[in-house]
Amino acid sequence: MNRKHLFFFVLLTGFLAGMTSFLVDSELSDDFEIDGELTGFKTNNESALPDVAKVDGRYRANLTDNANNVTLHFNENQGWLDAKLLTFPFEFIARNIGIGTQENSQTAPAHQGNEYIFSGVQVHALDLSQPNSSHVVVGHRGGTGFTIEGKNTLNGSSSVNDAGANIVPDGKADIRIVGETDNTITVYWQLPDQQQDNWTLYNDTGQLPGTAPTYSDSVYVGLITYAFELNGVPFVGTCDGIEVTSNISVSLDEEQYHDLNFELKQNYPNPFNPTTTIRFTLENASSVVLEVFDLKGQIVAVLENKTLTSGSHEYVFDAGFLSSGTYYYSLKVDGKQSVKKMLLVK
Repeated sequence: MNRKHLFFFVLLTGFLAGMTSFLVDSELSDDFEIDGELTGFKTNNESALPDVAKVDGRYRANLTDNANNVTLHFNENQGWLDAKLLTFPFEFIARNIGIGTQENSQTAPAHQGNEYIFSGVQVHALDLSQPNSSHVVVGHRGGTGFTIEGKNTLNGSSSVNDAGANIVPDGKADIRIVGETDNTITVYWQLPDQQQDNWTLYNDTGQLPGTAPTYSDSVYVGLITYAFELNGVPFVGTCDGIEVTSNISVSLDEEQYHDLNFELKQNYPNPFNPTTTIRFTLENASSVVLEVFDLKGQIVAVLENKTLTSGSHEYVFDAGFLSSGTYYYSLKVDGKQSVKKMLLVK
């Protein structure tokens, strides 16, 4: 399937009523197919990077000047950001995002060893006046070229690292940020143009360096292109498109139900690779459905679907056929449901 034309917003409002999902149109996703002004984003500090548009079916941020280091987004008074307002949990994917030359956005500028030039994704606190954010960007980082950089900024203090030199030889990557149900984020990347997604956790953990901000239920998530000083300028930031999955309604605490006659336990181990054990107990003999879902609400495994006796039950789930990421497992017993989250790390 052509990834450039797979852009969607999935609204899963019926998880507790049998995982009914609805595919609806939304401005949250964008394939940048129609050339012209960038629309459907909240833009902050447009003057910091005024030349941003959709060109030749791609997002293009033309960075020609970085006097006083104005392009890096810090808060509402510093830097530029084109963002979507998202509510946890969510998934934000930027396809083929990175750096290019002004002549050809798909040709990365050479690495000279002294430039800090990037394009990528930033998660920013809902209050844009506060310098609290997380970002993952692709480009050259001084002596480390063709890399992916991660950063947390908490109350203006930043912690930064990168994933290693020459891991993105074309200066581009697919970036995936998963907003978890506890309002934290997990970061993944892969080389672009994969026939099937094969995500890698950022620095093997999916966590960015330092202390992450404590995010509220909603955040801004969007695209940034920036430089540090003038080395490597001019260049362009580019992206083939974004895919956003948000508003996944999942019960993690059974508050909807009273007097449950079963208990679903947290899988162990968690995180896991590639097998984990799921346990539950039944007070009475009951009709049981045990299923595993991905973040889009698609069933990836049915572990049980029959009447079971009372007592303890356990199932070993082998996720060897799945890519790293967050998954949900659901236990439905006589019309009532409990859902828990698990993390596959390969």
